Amino acid sequence: MPPRRLLLAFLGLAPACGSNLDLSSAGEVALTDPGETSSDGSSGEPAGDDEGIETSTDGTADGEASGDASGSESGESRCDEDPACGPDEDLATCPEQCSVCGDGVVSGDEDCDNGTNTSEPYYWYKPSSVACAPGCRTVAWCGDGEVNGPEPCDGGHEQTTTCEIDCSIPFCGDGLVNPVRGEACDDGNNEDADGCTADCAHEERFVFVSSIRVRGNFEFDWQNPAKFKGLALADERCRQLADATKLAGTYKAWLSTASTSPSERFDTKFTGQYRLRAKLSNDVGPIIATGWADLTDGTLAHPIDRDENGDYADLDLAWTNTKANGTRASKDHCYNWTLAAVNESTVLGATEAKDSSWSAILDDQSCAAMFRFYCFEDPDRG
Repeated sequence: MPPRRLLLAFLGLAPACGSNLDLSSAGEVALTDPGETSSDGSSGEPAGDDEGIETSTDGTADGEASGDASGSESGESRCDEDPACGPDEDLATCPEQCSVCGDGVVSGDEDCDNGTNTSEPYYWYKPSSVACAPGCRTVAWCGDGEVNGPEPCDGGHEQTTTCEIDCSIPFCGDGLVNPVRGEACDDGNNEDADGCTADCAHEERFVFVSSIRVRGNFEFDWQNPAKFKGLALADERCRQLADATKLAGTYKAWLSTASTSPSERFDTKFTGQYRLRAKLSNDVGPIIATGWADLTDGTLAHPIDRDENGDYADLDLAWTNTKANGTRASKDHCYNWTLAAVNESTVLGATEAKDSSWSAILDDQSCAAMFRFYCFEDPDRG
């Protein structure tokens, strides 16, 4: 697995929208939590251990008396004016002159000293507290707030408008969703109609009118091995059509019953774009609305006149029993979409309309007739 992806996994992050990125530039990444111990007893941290590590400020090593070389109990340093470690001076009595990098005592201009000091100078993750680089220097790492090593920026382990959490420069298409700079999604490219807009500003959901026509019971006896009925069967028909044309996601029918409506069972907090399917793979389907509020304000930006294949379905009608605001249009609903009887009726919408009639234009329409139906990509909220 590329190093940068391991870093993101370690940090608990994942690119939005299922991108498949090459993150090889991210550098070395920890495979274990810095604080955990592996099965062989090693810490999984940069080189260095806790044993023999001293950070004495008075030059006293653990396990040694605080007195000087002549047995003094004062603990005071006995260093002569010669900066070199003399014959009457040692580490206990004169750490300023006798301490060296690698003796396990932090002194002079040393940042650290764990006795070995073999950690790498830079890590893409936070190193152990005992890590120490050659020369008794602190290990730099992505997240320490300082721009160092190979990193172009360092936001202190936080996303900012100018730096990602992995110390890379943020941009739309990098596969990392950065809300701080206004991204709602990032699928690793700059293309529309693939779940995320080209500018990373909006998530996208597909909408279509069915290519098939059904009676008011949604053809209970046709391709229904699970014996779904009513609204569940209508949703299943949407799923079948979407799957047949490789449209990913969960789809629901724009229908109202005696007990529920789209305003109650759809994601009303969605602020992204509802988009139609394009006929050609290199084309982009038009946007019908941006967010639930725009979808239900009585006017669409474009009619819902394309089916799941991208083919036009204008000048047709669709089962709805739903007002343009997503609420129930009438008490007539083909007996909760289970009955295809002549004496049962409901409300239809017009597929060529952009005004409120897209959802409700004709009432008292027989449930024995055959019409299309609208399908919206909408996640389950359970």
